Amino acid sequence: MGDLTANLSRHEFACKCGCGFDTVDIALAHILQDTADYFYHARPPSVQRVSITINSGCRCREHNLDVGGSVNSRHMDGNAADFKIKYVMNDGQKMQVHPDKVASYLDTKFKKKYGIGQYRGRTHFDTSSSGRRRWDKRLS
Repeated sequence: MGDLTANLSRHEFACKCGCGFDTVDIALAHILQDTADYFYHARPPSVQRVSITINSGCRCREHNLDVGGSVNSRHMDGNAADFKIKYVMNDGQKMQVHPDKVASYLDTKFKKKYGIGQYRGRTHFDTSSSGRRRWDKRLS
């Protein structure tokens, strides 16, 4: 059980440098939970459950610089996350839901707003108010 949503906890969004920055936008957490729930309900019969992993959530300015983040990164405001969704099979093996499918679901749901980016092996989503933004950096 998470302390933000059914499956997500604040510590999962905390800055990876250990500085303690973990002020995450609750709307972001709920949208990510909704995304995991969507893939759970659309799962194949061989899937027992769905897991969500936050690869990068909140970032302090120093950590954002260290990882090569944008100077205007939404991660520094606590309203962005890079994440993966995985199917957990009945035999315990895990299989990642392809980031294209995750980005497509989010784009369909939020056609005119938010930021959705695709990276190699993960999806970016942010709840910033700067309108609709989409990008694909899987090959860079």
